[in-house]
Amino acid sequence: MDQEDMKLLIDAVVQIQGSGQAVYHILMELVLRIARTQPDPSVFLKSMFEAVSAKIDQVPDETAKKRAHAEERLTLSTFFSVAEKAVQRNR
Repeated sequence: MDQEDMKLLIDAVVQIQGSGQAVYHILMELVLRIARTQPDPSVFLKSMFEAVSAKIDQVPDETAKKRAHAEERLTLSTFFSVAEKAVQRNR
């Protein structure tokens, strides 16, 4: 891989990271707004976590996909943990 290829790869990674962060913040805002309209925001967040976890768990067991799956699970757990803390702060 020459320097031009490396620059293209780095640029692509930076773009993907930026897009991912933007989507994360948009989703967090939406989830928090919906949770705050529920009688029990914590129950709502738990239900969403379980529903999304079930979808993620449907991934095939190939090694590369397992690693991606583990990262998805970590991201999901972190996302809903942050959401729960935000909802608790605003009670």
